[in-house]
Amino acid sequence: MIHPDDCKVISRDIRKLYSKIRISDCNPGFDILRLNYRLRVKDGSYIKILTHSLLILPDKGGDNYICKNICTNITHIKNDNNINIILYYKQGEIYNTVYRGLNHNVQLLSKREKEIYNLLCQGMCSNSIADILFISKHTVDTHRRKIIKKLDLTNTTSLIVNTF
Repeated sequence: MIHPDDCKVISRDIRKLYSKIRISDCNPGFDILRLNYRLRVKDGSYIKILTHSLLILPDKGGDNYICKNICTNITHIKNDNNINIILYYKQGEIYNTVYRGLNHNVQLLSKREKEIYNLLCQGMCSNSIADILFISKHTVDTHRRKIIKKLDLTNTTSLIVNTF
């Protein structure tokens, strides 16, 4: 099972990326996607995984492609909360980004503060967050101040910059 924080980022970006390319333009046998993320193992702990997705060939209908995924445990090399996503298109790298994992103090946040934190990281303003969560803007601002204090940051910008 992929770590819930990593899963949100990965699924959002993969959908966004694949909407911008045509798999049929990619050459079989080459990487089309590399990403690393945290994966929960049997004992409940998380390990760091590097996944290579290789385009193999189109299926019989020609509409879908068969990919081979190679997963490697890289915990001994890279054991952090960062997610790295690289997309290759026609053997050229077209997308490469790193999402820095959440500050370890994020565990100190309440459930509501985590909700607001995630919405802030999506670029939403206090008024929009208040509308979505059915609370007042002042309540959002109070949570925002508490989040910044608990994560030992100086302002909302540093909150977002330190996350991504």
